[in-house]
Amino acid sequence: MDEVFVGKLVNTRGLKGEVKVISNFERPDDVFKVGNYVYINNRGYVINHVSKVKNFILLQFNGINDINEIEFLKGSDIYALRKNIIDDSEDYLYSDLIGFKIKCKNQDAGEIIDFINNEVNPLLEATRNGKTYFIPVNSNMIDKVSLEEETVTLIDIGEGLYL
Repeated sequence: MDEVFVGKLVNTRGLKGEVKVISNFERPDDVFKVGNYVYINNRGYVINHVSKVKNFILLQFNGINDINEIEFLKGSDIYALRKNIIDDSEDYLYSDLIGFKIKCKNQDAGEIIDFINNEVNPLLEATRNGKTYFIPVNSNMIDKVSLEEETVTLIDIGEGLYL
């Protein structure tokens, strides 16, 4: 089973089995929706209610109607199946790009070492010649992603920015 980490169940809410989830996943709306399965401790749970309060995603699962039925899962990681998130062979998660080579002006511009999903703009963390830099994930910076060649080609936006 190809699972993707999508969040952490941090606490319960109320007495009817609702849980608080913290997620920094890049596609929360594709995962946390009614009818979808999530996996906690290798067991599948079907989501039957979703809402958001502050920085938390609140979930209720089918068949769970009491805090005592879910409390033991506090602190557990939550996963989703990749096949339920990725639409087709051309689709990918930004975290899939870790390890890809970066090209700019047909030259090597480093390697992606991490993906940072923040509220303002997702970033790819890259390294080149021992130096770290960040690439905003948007169409003004990234020209093309090749899953076959495992490369990310950047738009040439000026001398010296990447090379």
